[in-house]
Amino acid sequence: MIQMVLDSLRILSEQDLQFIARIVQALGAQEPAPELSEFDHWAMELARRNRFDQLTEDEIPDIVHEYRHTTTLVNALHSFTPS
Repeated sequence: MIQMVLDSLRILSEQDLQFIARIVQALGAQEPAPELSEFDHWAMELARRNRFDQLTEDEIPDIVHEYRHTTTLVNALHSFTPS
């Protein structure tokens, strides 16, 4: 069991490892889980409905790039005045 956990941890990013470390520390201290605010529930539901929770780390930069490219084109079209 311990080897399985160690093998799983080896493939995680540094950010994910920091997150896991915080969870382990909280469990070790037996701190109660923080209550989620109404906003937290709303944000998680929004992400779930729009399938943001299924995006991979590789897809996010592509989406941002596409959004910025599209925004630049739309702004250029709006500023275009025919002669």
